[in-house]
Amino acid sequence: MTSTKIHWGRAFAGGLLAEVALFAITVPVYLALGDHPLLYIVPPGALVTSFLGALWVGLKIESRFVLHGLLVGIVATLVPAYRATRVDPIVTLRSE
Repeated sequence: MTSTKIHWGRAFAGGLLAEVALFAITVPVYLALGDHPLLYIVPPGALVTSFLGALWVGLKIESRFVLHGLLVGIVATLVPAYRATRVDPIVTLRSE
């Protein structure tokens, strides 16, 4: 019997792992080459890591593959959007 349950935790974990993997790829490149190569590495890297996160989520579910992939993509999009809206306390202290 096919389960129609939505695996919220697994979808959230897949999106979060996609962002962590992207971060792990871009930080060494940034430290070695500066920020210019990131313009060419981050967009395809985000696509690949989000795809791999959705693939990981899809391995353990029985139905609603597109919905779970969409949820992974939404989480992978919202994590950096949330980080961008936060105020960095170190930058705030340096500017005072």
